[in-house]
Formats: sequence, C-alpha cells, structure tokens
Amino acid sequence: MAEIENVPEIESEEEEVLMSDEEDEGEYEADMYDMLSSFLASEDDNVCTAMLKVAKQMETQNKIMVKILTQLTQIAQKET
Repeated sequence: MAEIENVPEIESEEEEVLMSDEEDEGEYEADMYDMLSSFLASEDDNVCTAMLKVAKQMETQNKIMVKILTQLTQIAQKET
C-alpha cells in the first residue's frame, strides 16, 4: 500500500468552536465597556465622576426611604 503524504490536519469542530468563543469574548468585553461608558458618562465627565454622581443619588434615595419607613412605622404603632 502506498502511503499518503502531505495530508492536511483537519481541525475538529470542537477546536473551531473554542477559537470562535475566544474571539467573541474579546468583542463582548469591548462592547460592554463602550456601552457602560456611553450610559454613565457624558462628554464633560468620565466614568469615575459618573459613578460618584450615582453614589450621591443612591444616598439621597436611601435617606428618603428611611423617612418613609419611619412614617410607616409610626402609623403602624398608632394603630395597635
């Protein structure tokens, strides 16, 4: 029998899927960064200053919620 030479290696489907997943993951990370940057930052600030603004808004929201809880607790105590 004659031996066959120069037969190209055939990649398995599993290897092809792994390679495409690695490429997609890099694109996904870049897309997430762009998306978050566009949502959190305007032209005059960056992501850090935007996150500080979000933190300030959450502090204000928490103070309001504490006041609401206090009022509801007082109403509940009066009824009993």
